Amino acid sequence: MVIISNSAFLQSFLTKQTIAFFARHYDIELTVDNVYVKLPNTIVLNDICMMDSIGDTLIVSQEISANISAIKIWDNQLYLDKILINEPLINVCVDTNGVANYEYILNKFTSEDTDTT
Repeated sequence: MVIISNSAFLQSFLTKQTIAFFARHYDIELTVDNVYVKLPNTIVLNDICMMDSIGDTLIVSQEISANISAIKIWDNQLYLDKILINEPLINVCVDTNGVANYEYILNKFTSEDTDTT
């Protein structure tokens, strides 16, 4: 398992799948240099850049790591319980209408189910 998880092929595959997932599900422009699995339960993304809705840089980080709490293969779901962003550069801008550039991203991650009953 260690040999497979550290293979260049798997890392390249994970990188492409990560970028495609965010583009498809969240309409987010994201670049990632590589993704690797750090056994037993950590996924690490290196050299990350996320753009805002008008194409300006929103977040840049050398490394983002996340602890995997559960994987549901049949549902294509990955659950994370802790995310660490190392040395982030976060570019926050507010337009003349009072809308911050990060709101676009937050709205993508907000659940559509707002029922609190």
